[in-house]
Amino acid sequence: MLDKQKDDGDRQEVTEAKAAPVQEVQEVQRSAVIGDTGNQARWNRAQQAHYLGQDESATDLFYKAGDAANSTGKFAIDGLDEERSVTSKSKIEPKIAQGFEYSGGLPTLVPSIEQLGLDQILNVMNSQQRQMKHPFRGRIGETMKVISDETWTDAYKRFPQFKEAGLSEKRATELIQAIARNELFFYDLADALDDKSVRETGKPMQYPFKDRKAGEATLGVSQVSIDGVRKFEIEFPEQMARYVGREAEALLNPIEAPMMVAAVLAHNIKCYRGHYPINEGTLAYSFNPDVSGEKGKQPPTDETLKQSDHYANVMRQLAIIRGQVQPRPDEH
Repeated sequence: MLDKQKDDGDRQEVTEAKAAPVQEVQEVQRSAVIGDTGNQARWNRAQQAHYLGQDESATDLFYKAGDAANSTGKFAIDGLDEERSVTSKSKIEPKIAQGFEYSGGLPTLVPSIEQLGLDQILNVMNSQQRQMKHPFRGRIGETMKVISDETWTDAYKRFPQFKEAGLSEKRATELIQAIARNELFFYDLADALDDKSVRETGKPMQYPFKDRKAGEATLGVSQVSIDGVRKFEIEFPEQMARYVGREAEALLNPIEAPMMVAAVLAHNIKCYRGHYPINEGTLAYSFNPDVSGEKGKQPPTDETLKQSDHYANVMRQLAIIRGQVQPRPDEH
């Protein structure tokens, strides 16, 4: 009898629900709220066991009694210590991002070059790029060995200007070698293209944006210009006559580099005599003196030597030759 009454009551509630006005049904669909009081009552009874107290939080369900004082706060990740908990005051330090300094921006998970294994590849690429830009760096000594000791001393002996200026054979040949080493160190891709073009076409590179005559191009180890050699043929006919008509060919031959450098220095000794001191420093500077606007080439005064990069570079190469400093890897 009781079951029958319950069934009749259920059917009555269903009937009442079905008989609800259309407007009420539409309101239920819009608000997603249980509108029927009977259904609401049954929902409340079913959920009573899960209701929390006023001061309780759903995130506290996983804490044991007495753990509240040691908790790391909401949204803590189980198994991580306080410093690695994900809270508003925590630091996110995933292993993949270690090594990056915080710059004030949003955290990033971008891996470092080293972690990706790209550092070695980049080092090789940079080395190849540097080698292309300065092809002689790292093998300067190897190139210098192509020139015999006798060739260097012969260049000194052919120009009496060195001895007249008080430079000994050893000091003069070391200076000539230092200048050649310096030119090899700064020999770059543009120099290599000029040398290649002269070998293949008989003319240096022609640049549409660079107003340069063919004879102004500097070639080979000495980086003396074709026009320069022609002038020295007139100034020093006894020493330079063998290069007439084959200036470019001679400049491209490393064995002829000592004679080319010696000719430049012998010319500068003649120009400096009676005007400026003649020594290793002033002659090192004279091979490529600084130029200042309309004044042209600057004289080898103490002030210009202090400010000249070329002077400092040649003197470093001279110190390397004399064993006074250790060469860097690219200076070997």
